[in-house]
Amino acid sequence: APKGSVYAGVPLVLTATYNTAVTHLEWTSETAGLDRLAIASPTITFATAGTHTVSVTATSNDGRTATATCDITVEARLTPPLR
Repeated sequence: APKGSVYAGVPLVLTATYNTAVTHLEWTSETAGLDRLAIASPTITFATAGTHTVSVTATSNDGRTATATCDITVEARLTPPLR
């Protein structure tokens, strides 16, 4: 889960902790437009506030897979006060 607040419209970098046997990571989130994105640490932006689900699937060098899923609470974007 993210440390700190996540806001709609503000980029968020995703990361996964894994061991050296992992050869491939694949990220998925319908609301962030990720459809099996194969990159180690993608930057995503949620357009709307609410709870969004992100999954990452790790594949090891012997073909085994494991998936972790995280719900991310996204807050409405803060707007600066009018002067």
